[in-house]
Amino acid sequence: LVVEWTRATVRVAVGAGPKRGLQIIRSAPVSASDTVEALRTLVKAIKGMPEEVIGVIPRELVLTRVVKFPSTQEGELAQMVELYAKAQLPYAREQTVMDFHLLARAEGFSTVAVIACQCEVVNRHLAILRDAGLSPTLLTMSSWGVLGWYQQLLRHAPSPKSLAGGQEPTLVVNLDDTRTDLV
Repeated sequence: LVVEWTRATVRVAVGAGPKRGLQIIRSAPVSASDTVEALRTLVKAIKGMPEEVIGVIPRELVLTRVVKFPSTQEGELAQMVELYAKAQLPYAREQTVMDFHLLARAEGFSTVAVIACQCEVVNRHLAILRDAGLSPTLLTMSSWGVLGWYQQLLRHAPSPKSLAGGQEPTLVVNLDDTRTDLV
């Protein structure tokens, strides 16, 4: 179950498994004061609730940077990312949830995506999900979710060349009611 909300809508999507795509997609209008209730209503309509619940945090609430570091060792990268983040974050490290994702390794260098979010934002999203009766197993940011949907679409396309002419790089644009994600 994937759950995402904006200032105007709340959306849920249920996957039917890695090879079968989406089973259910539901959406409802929402205001800031009734997000939990709108989410509860959408979730009640789902039969056979999935075990995995993924919450989506809007991209504009997350800091991201793509950085190249002079190492390919996981432990060294973690230390380098930590030092980099301390210097770059506009708020105290103790107030931040942070992670990184390896994008590429080549010639002794690693390119990583550094992702940071204020603890308050993460806690607020977790509280809404829990108040709606959900137990989140993962939080991700919206643009990573859009990338995931695109990758799933590529896996299920009749031919990889049938989408975007099979060319790389590809820009995926997700137009929403209150924001746009470019992936």
